[in-house]
Amino acid sequence: MVLLEGWCVGARPQGAAALVAPVNELEAAEDPDGRWRAAVDAALAGEHRRLFAAVDLLVLLRASSFEVVCSWRAEAERNVRAMDAAALRRFVQHFERLTRHVDAEMPARADLVFALDAGRRPLL
Repeated sequence: MVLLEGWCVGARPQGAAALVAPVNELEAAEDPDGRWRAAVDAALAGEHRRLFAAVDLLVLLRASSFEVVCSWRAEAERNVRAMDAAALRRFVQHFERLTRHVDAEMPARADLVFALDAGRRPLL
């Protein structure tokens, strides 16, 4: 058994039309032409798709909001004292697009979905 865990495991590409508008300040300022968004989408359509196709059981641990995801990341960083607030805000913006995309589309195709509260407890 191999357990593959990660922030965007199983993510699917969004397609060019969904990539046009930036979702946050980072994309607007540092990817104004969408080049990075397109590269990530191409990776999801290519090598990542092949990797994710090998997943036999897809489990989604679904946070109640992106803001909760940010607070979890902040907690993790506090534990290792690795990032200040500004660096953390910048870091999570790199994952915002895919996190919101996964939250919208993956529940319909995941084998199991566990909705979690802000304390990471399953909502029943």
